[in-house]
Amino acid sequence: YLDWEMDLATFKYRTQLYLKGHSLPAVEMLYRRCYLPLAQDLEHLQDIVADTGADPLIVDSLGAATGGDLKETEGLLALFQGLRQLNKSALILAHTTKDREGDRGIYGNVHFRNYARSVWECRKQQEVGADDLHIALLHRKANVSKEFKPLGFHLTFSPNGLTVRQADPPTFAGVIE
Repeated sequence: YLDWEMDLATFKYRTQLYLKGHSLPAVEMLYRRCYLPLAQDLEHLQDIVADTGADPLIVDSLGAATGGDLKETEGLLALFQGLRQLNKSALILAHTTKDREGDRGIYGNVHFRNYARSVWECRKQQEVGADDLHIALLHRKANVSKEFKPLGFHLTFSPNGLTVRQADPPTFAGVIE
């Protein structure tokens, strides 16, 4: 887990919340707090991947891993070149544009979408202050598989942890009807 967004304590807390909610045993997941853009830290990341066999890589998040103006191409190309050199599958988390209707898209250069092999958009539906929320995963791009129908999940936060169960996708005006 290559993390530009939070810290180790938050990562552990969220992971333990999920494991507790599903009565699962502890799992070992490699975590690395990142400060430099991926391309600038590539040699060190290559050593970590070689030493640990880490696969897949989770990049959280695209903007910080790129390390530059997200509208420009230079940082984007450096990021994807670095990922190709690591030669591992990567799940890249990214922020979306502000448009609330339809396909919001990945914030920044259009090539973020073009370079991706599969793009999923995550939308949530939650009442303010509620411990429950619904998530819809919308498959927005597929070029190495078929495009999948929307997936839905119901999440519940409680003192007993976080539980996630499959559910019908919530509906959003103009998105899923």
